[in-house]
Amino acid sequence: MPFAHTLSKVSDAYPTYVRVAAYTSIGYGPYALPTPTHLRAAHRSPSAPTNVSATVNSATSVVVSWDEPKSDGGDAVESFSVQIDRLPTFTSLCGDGPELQTLTLTGSGPLISNGGGGGFKLVIDGDYSNPLVPTAGGCFPVNVEAATLQESIRALGVAYGSVEVSRGGDGSPAWDFGFVWSITFAANVSRPLPLGDLAVLTVNTSGCGDAATAGATYTTATLKHGLGYGGDCAADHLVPLFTYEVPLASASALVQPNSGHQFDFEVPRLTPGQAYYIRVAARNGLGLSVYTPFWSIANSGPAPDKAAASAVVPAAVPNLVRAVSLRSALAATSRDSHATNLRIGWAPPYDDNVLGNNGAPVTEYKIELATRVYETQSVQIVGGPYSAGSFSLMLEGNESYATSCMDWNVAPHLLELELNLLPQVDGASVSFASDTGTYTVVFNGTTLSNGAVPSLVASSCASFEASSEHAEAAAAAAAAANLDASFPVAVTTVTQGLAGYEPAVVVVSTSAPGRGDLDGYVAGMTGGYAVASPSATLDMARQPSQRPVSGTFDLSFGFTGDLTARLGGYVNETTVYGKVEAGSYLVQTSQDLRPYLNPGERVRVGEFVGIVNGSSSDYTCSSSPEDPAWPCTLPLTQFHPFGTLDAEDGKVELFGSDTSLGSVRVTQFNQFVVASRNLSFELLVGDSLQLHNSLDGSTVIHTVAGLSKDGLQVLQNFCATCCFAVE
Repeated sequence: MPFAHTLSKVSDAYPTYVRVAAYTSIGYGPYALPTPTHLRAAHRSPSAPTNVSATVNSATSVVVSWDEPKSDGGDAVESFSVQIDRLPTFTSLCGDGPELQTLTLTGSGPLISNGGGGGFKLVIDGDYSNPLVPTAGGCFPVNVEAATLQESIRALGVAYGSVEVSRGGDGSPAWDFGFVWSITFAANVSRPLPLGDLAVLTVNTSGCGDAATAGATYTTATLKHGLGYGGDCAADHLVPLFTYEVPLASASALVQPNSGHQFDFEVPRLTPGQAYYIRVAARNGLGLSVYTPFWSIANSGPAPDKAAASAVVPAAVPNLVRAVSLRSALAATSRDSHATNLRIGWAPPYDDNVLGNNGAPVTEYKIELATRVYETQSVQIVGGPYSAGSFSLMLEGNESYATSCMDWNVAPHLLELELNLLPQVDGASVSFASDTGTYTVVFNGTTLSNGAVPSLVASSCASFEASSEHAEAAAAAAAAANLDASFPVAVTTVTQGLAGYEPAVVVVSTSAPGRGDLDGYVAGMTGGYAVASPSATLDMARQPSQRPVSGTFDLSFGFTGDLTARLGGYVNETTVYGKVEAGSYLVQTSQDLRPYLNPGERVRVGEFVGIVNGSSSDYTCSSSPEDPAWPCTLPLTQFHPFGTLDAEDGKVELFGSDTSLGSVRVTQFNQFVVASRNLSFELLVGDSLQLHNSLDGSTVIHTVAGLSKDGLQVLQNFCATCCFAVE
C-alpha cells in the first residue's frame, strides 16, 4: 500500500466504521469502504490505572487510591494488582522458592470408596495419558494418606523426587466430607531447570468407579508458583515486599468518604517510619497492564520525573507512656527543707525501640499539671424533726436512675451507699450536720465524678409530717426557705467541681436482680433529730425488678495480648529458639511455628518486637536444611536492629501473644471453624473469637457456641464475610 495511517485512541468497546476519500482543490471525491467495512480494536490487556495516590492511615498502614484505566483493552477489568516495596525498583525480595499446589476433595455426604472402586488418578502435566502418578491399585482411594501420595509422586523422579505432601481434614462435615492435600515441590534443582510454573495437578476419575455418595468434587490449585532456588537469586526472580490482588468489586466497596477516587485499598502491617513505594496495575482476562507508581504532589519536577515513584512513610503520634508514678519528694534547697515536691517518673511508650515509636523517635515529653476540686453539694431537710416523710435522689438529666426511697432522717452512710449505686457515680462520700439537718455530699470518684457533676434532684416518696407540737415551727421554716411544707428538701451546689485530668471514660452499666423481693430496711438515725416513728421499710411499690450495677472497670481498646506466651511451650513442651543477624529480616527458628504464628502477628525476638511478614507460605521449613538445628525461616516486616549474636549461644527464646490461638480453617457461609489443635482448654462457650484474614488484614468477630474434643469451634452465626483457609 502506498499510503497508510494509524488511527489512535480508537474505542475498543465498540466496532469502528471507516471510509476514505481523496481531496483536491475542487473538493472531496466519493468515499470508498475498506474490507472489512468495520473493525473492533484488538482485545488486549488494559491500560494502566490513573491518578494513583497514597495517604497515611496509621502508624502501620496506608490507603492507596486510584482511578480506572483509560482503556479496559476491550475486556472488562477484573482486578487490580497493588505492590508495595522499600525500593523504587520493587525488587527487595528474592522470589525463589518451591512450588506449592493443593488438591481439595469435597462432597455432599460421606465419601467412602464403594466396594474398593471409588477413587482417583493424579495427573501431573495435564495429559491424561502421560505421565500418571503411579499407584499399585491403579487409583488412589478418596482418603489416601499423605505418605502414600508422596511416595507415588516421588517415583516420577527429577523435579518430583523431593516432593513433600501433607494432608488436612478428616472427612467430617467440618471439612465438607473431604480432605485437602498440600503438595510442595521442594527439589533443590539448579538453573536452567528452575522449579517455576509447573503444570497444575489435575485429577482423572476414569476407571476408578464411583464414590458411595454423589457430589464428590476434586479441585486443584497453585497457591505459590515456584521460581527455583540454589545459588544467587536471578534478576528476573526479584519481587516486591507485598503484592495484593484486589478484586474490582472489593476496591470499589473500600472507597472511603472524601476519597475523591474510584478505588481504595488499605495496605496493612507496615513498619512505622519506613519509606514505602507503591504502584498499581489493572488486570483483565487478557493480562496485566503496566504499573502506575504513586507520584507525590511534592515532586514538582518536569513531566518525565512524574513517572518515578515517590515514597510514603506511615507514622503516627507516639503510644501511651508506661509505668507513670507519682510520689512526694523533699525539696532540694535548705531554705525549703520542710517543703515537699512531687516527683513523677515514667518509662518510654509502648513498643518503643531503636527505630522510634510509631515511625519517629521520641524527642520530648509533655507533663501537664492540674489541681482537682471535688464537686460538693448539700441536701438539707428543713424544719425537722418529722414524724413521717421520705425522699429519693437522682442526678439531673439522668432521671431514669434514682436511689431508693429513704426516710427523712436516713443515716449518712446509707445515703452514701445509695448514691454510689447510681450508674453515673463512681465515688461519693456523705457527712451530716445534725444542727442544720444538712447532708454534705462530696463527689470524689476517679473518673465519672471527676470535675463538674450534674445537680442532685430530690423527689418526694411520702409527704413530710411533723408532730402537732412542732408542726407550726416546721411550716415556718419551710416557708422561709421557699419550700413546700409537705416536701421541705433543699439541694444546693456548694462547690463546683474542677477536673484534675481529662480521662477517657467508658461507662459499663448492667443490671442485677433487684432488692424488691427482699425484706430491706433503711434505718433511721438514733442521734440528732428525735426519731418519732420506727424505721420505715423500703417503698416496694417504687422498687424496680432490676437494680442497676455500676462502677469503673479496667478496659482496653485494640488489645492484641501481651507477648508473654513462650512459643513451643504447648507444642511439645520444649522451648523454641530463634536467631537472626543484625539488619536482617529473616529469623531462623528451631521448630515449625506455622500452626501458631500467622502473618500480621507480633513476635518478640530477644528485646525486639517484630511483625510476621507476607503470607503463610512465606514462612518456610525444609526437610533437609543446611543446619538441622534451624529448619525454618520466619520473615519479619522490619529488620532486627541488633540481632541475636550477643545472646547466649547466639540464640534467644521466641515469645508470641498470649491471646493468639493459632491457625484455623474457615469456609464461607459455614459456621464451623476447624482449629489446628485442640482449643477446649483455652476457649469456653460464649467467648468472643476474632478471626484474622492474613491475606488482607481484615477481621471478624464471632461467639463460640460449642466445642468438641477435636478442636472444632462452632460459631453462633454464619461467617458470611470469611473466605479464606489457613495453610
